[in-house]
Amino acid sequence: MEKRNSSNKEDRQVFQYFVAKQNTILMCISGECDKNVNTLRLGMLVEAVEDLGDSALKIRVIDTTGSEIWRGTEWRCHRFDLISVTPEVWKFLPAVSVPQERVRLANYKHLCEELMSLVINDTVWYCADPLGCTKYLAIIKYIGPVPQLGQGYYFGLDLLECQESSKTALLSKEYFVSTHSEGRFATLSNIFPLKPDGPTGLAKADKNYLIKIETGSNCTNDKKKSVLDTIPPVLLERFTTFDDNKNNNRDQRSLPKEYLQSMKSTTHENDSNVIKSTTTH
Repeated sequence: MEKRNSSNKEDRQVFQYFVAKQNTILMCISGECDKNVNTLRLGMLVEAVEDLGDSALKIRVIDTTGSEIWRGTEWRCHRFDLISVTPEVWKFLPAVSVPQERVRLANYKHLCEELMSLVINDTVWYCADPLGCTKYLAIIKYIGPVPQLGQGYYFGLDLLECQESSKTALLSKEYFVSTHSEGRFATLSNIFPLKPDGPTGLAKADKNYLIKIETGSNCTNDKKKSVLDTIPPVLLERFTTFDDNKNNNRDQRSLPKEYLQSMKSTTHENDSNVIKSTTTH
């Protein structure tokens, strides 16, 4: 019986890598942490060590900030809150400091496949701001860890077109030789495969503004429809079939004028009678 239980546990053991796609609550299973629950934040790195069934995983959180709360503790997490990544991509993600960029890379599977195929001396696009459009051609001179910069893998680059100073120029000399510009290190989020039309995966124009305009127009049209829907069918038919050239319409419009004229004459006569009576007295 013990042997069977042991084999079942081995079957449930998994070693997968994930990125948290949203904030979620974790339940403590075992470890040094004195909290029963904790919050896993968007973009945090997760290593799954066991499949608990019902889409639940036993995980360890790899915190790049060095917080003691995650050290030596295993947690229960739902698989739905995580995005899987390959072990190759996982090596580069700790160096990416922006949580949203980790999520973007984890979701962009095709881009990651292309990036993982890069080797030394390949030419790539370098973008200091992944969400911007400024790009420079660069030659990869180094791929690997740089402990002086922190956890994860980095790309060592020699930029072909940029003469801007590099903050990591001095450090880069310990890892590679740069001939065209000052050497620099870049993370996975700053590198894009060389394409004829420019970098693949750069942010595109936000279309939310156009969507809001269309939504506003639809809302206005819906209001107009709702007003027409409240008009009784008989009145609506009269309104839509109104013809100004018909005699009965002209007669209907002339009645108020005749009525007003008669009212004016009556009022004038009454005023005259009042004046006469006042004069007599």
